[in-house]
Amino acid sequence: MEERSGVVGRDGELARLGSLIDRIGSEGSAVVVDGDAGVGKTTLVDAVAEYARGRGVRVLRTAGSTAESGEQYAALQLLLHPLRAGIDVLPPPQRTALAVAFRSAEGEQPSPLLAGLAALTVVSDAAAVTPLLLVVEDVHWIDTESRWALRMLARRIGQDPVVVLMTTRERRTDDDAGLERMHLGPLSAADADALLDALPRPPLGAARRALHELAQGNPLALVELTGRGPDPVEDGAVTRRLETAFAERFADLDQPTRLAVLAIALGGTATAEDAGRFVDRALGRYPDPSWIDRAVAASLLVWSDRSGLRFRHPLVQTAVTKISRPSERAAVLRALVQEHASDPVRTLWWRSELATGPDAELAAELAAHARSALATGDPVAAARAS
Repeated sequence: MEERSGVVGRDGELARLGSLIDRIGSEGSAVVVDGDAGVGKTTLVDAVAEYARGRGVRVLRTAGSTAESGEQYAALQLLLHPLRAGIDVLPPPQRTALAVAFRSAEGEQPSPLLAGLAALTVVSDAAAVTPLLLVVEDVHWIDTESRWALRMLARRIGQDPVVVLMTTRERRTDDDAGLERMHLGPLSAADADALLDALPRPPLGAARRALHELAQGNPLALVELTGRGPDPVEDGAVTRRLETAFAERFADLDQPTRLAVLAIALGGTATAEDAGRFVDRALGRYPDPSWIDRAVAASLLVWSDRSGLRFRHPLVQTAVTKISRPSERAAVLRALVQEHASDPVRTLWWRSELATGPDAELAAELAAHARSALATGDPVAAARAS
């Protein structure tokens, strides 16, 4: 793979994934990339996606989020949205399955098997016109139905000109049987030094040694914790330190900017317009457009023409939701419920968090969700709804 896109210390992984893109015309493939938070999974897949686009491969992306982890087929819908015209020409059972799953038609939610087969047909038909790279990030946060359907799709790519690239923090599980795995470990000391040397003001001497000790080869920690004092090195210390750094930056923002960022975290929106509208509902006024610049300058958000607004890293979203003030969180949740009042499934968890007393109707909805989660093999979601 010729383009490096600033990736440090991943030559072998880039070469392997690049070779899949090079052979996409003759065979399909699927790889699950796992590694700890901040180890560079997104940086790696960004480089592969850029390489693929340079070779005429169409790139489609979806990602799991805590905001939508309980919303059935949310991630699958996001992935297939650019291919939605292909849904209309599916065989009737598959067309109905996706229409119901994506809430454009009434009916009983389809099984992940049927939804996955329908998604496979849509993807195969589109790939016959232009080869596809499907990027599915943060599988550990994807709703159960989408996760099941996407893994089923990945196992059946076969000879279609499609590469499926998934990322997760989870190590190998039984659900990944039949899929190639690639583990991203910490950077070597030499690669960590190369990354630090590329910074505008690289740490030197004792400061560099302390940073090496704290970061333990984690690329995000090496970049984000430069200049901070070391913590005791123990399990989870790097992740906690990163969350603390992001939380401090969030807390330093003005209230309208905090609310806009919190709306992105809780509502999963990727547009400044949506975030601004939620702030208007919460405060009675729109935030100054410069809120985006402040959030980007704090390294909490990034923006691009292709993907809109997104968090600098999933740990930012985690930090924001943990540190947000209860009053601000409630204001944003109420705004989200008002905005999506016609979609009770999407607002279920928001309404549950806002509930201040017994609510028989809400309890019935939660019980129905728990039964559905058990039927699709997600005891965690079922327990959450119980």
